[in-house]
Amino acid sequence: TPVDFQALAAAQLTCKETQQLLTSNSLQIVYQDIGDLQLAGDASTGVFRPLVPVQFRHNIFNQLHDIAHPGRLASRRIVSSRFVWRGLAKDVTAWAAACLECQRSKIHRHTRVAPLPIAVPRRRFSHIHVDLVGPLTPSSGYMYIFTIIDRTSKWMEAIPMATTAAADCAKVLLTHWVSRFGVPAVITSDRGAQFTSALWAAVCFTLDIKHQQTTAYHPEANGQVERLHRRLKDALRARGAAVTWASDLPLVLLGLRAQPREDNNLSPAEELYGSPIVLPNQFLPGQDITSEQFISKMNNILDAKIISLPSFHTGRERVLPASLPDELVRSPLVWVRRDGHVPPLQPLYDGPYRVVARGARHFTLQMGARQDAVSVNRLKPCPDETTPAAEPRRRGRPPNIAKRVTFQTPAAPAAPAAPAA
Repeated sequence: TPVDFQALAAAQLTCKETQQLLTSNSLQIVYQDIGDLQLAGDASTGVFRPLVPVQFRHNIFNQLHDIAHPGRLASRRIVSSRFVWRGLAKDVTAWAAACLECQRSKIHRHTRVAPLPIAVPRRRFSHIHVDLVGPLTPSSGYMYIFTIIDRTSKWMEAIPMATTAAADCAKVLLTHWVSRFGVPAVITSDRGAQFTSALWAAVCFTLDIKHQQTTAYHPEANGQVERLHRRLKDALRARGAAVTWASDLPLVLLGLRAQPREDNNLSPAEELYGSPIVLPNQFLPGQDITSEQFISKMNNILDAKIISLPSFHTGRERVLPASLPDELVRSPLVWVRRDGHVPPLQPLYDGPYRVVARGARHFTLQMGARQDAVSVNRLKPCPDETTPAAEPRRRGRPPNIAKRVTFQTPAAPAAPAAPAA
């Protein structure tokens, strides 16, 4: 509500903090007539700044802050240049930090923590990552690519698909992976509709596969297959295969499987077959190796693989903190960043939501009637613990509300008038 300066002047007479400011040596107290009262203020800055009693302070802050929702420092400058009270900087900073509209609409600082290393199993084909690429430009009747990569050997498969139905994905997994390399112990995927379906869950249950799902909008958790996607797209793009990608895909896979890795200088083909695969136009000396030599070489490859297992990351990486910010660890309420496409001028965060459980890299949040795991990289703390928890945004199509239409029956035509006598 607008500030009532006459009521403010009356409240100055009974506010103890305001009466103490009247005797302050750092202020130049002057008075302005407000009706039959006098409004006390400070003129030391060349501008008359009223002394504000306790009960008017938050309202004055809201009137000035809600104009454009400035930050903490700008809010302090705006309020302090127009009003005076004891502890103004502290109060304005706290109120600006607790503004729900600012928290919902501004990104102050993203939460960034170092990813936890995922153990690489020693047994090949025991842990695989799966995902989908597309929709792509139609090519030979296909629009999608189903990708699979083994976490240990890095052997990859990329199978063109016409649709992404859960039944088709399960069939591709059985046909192109399980039939060749056996049943994996663990499958990691994102939360695509295919991988959260009842059919996919039934396949995993039948084959005794542990299905791990990543948190939403957190591709780092499925980094193995995400890096494969980048390499596939880069190679197809470089070949100019925007339309012919389905026919170019086998040759691209041949090249990727023949590329030595940085950590052990072995290609996925060598880790699978024990020897490099032959590429087009390669000179072959025609020297055969004995069975003993092949077994010895294969053992050396597996031994080198075991030695290289602790090397989870290669190359230069940006140093990220290993622990979460203290504010995020202590906060009972958190905001969730909206990732993906956000329409212009729409809030950038949802929430706040109450924290049910805290993990090393994800929190379990109460979102209405359900609980969901969210990556800590999408969270920021809510400073005001008294804020009520929000209900999740409604998703999907709006409800189909049938509009009732009433048709009025036309009146019967009037009978013709009798002729005059």
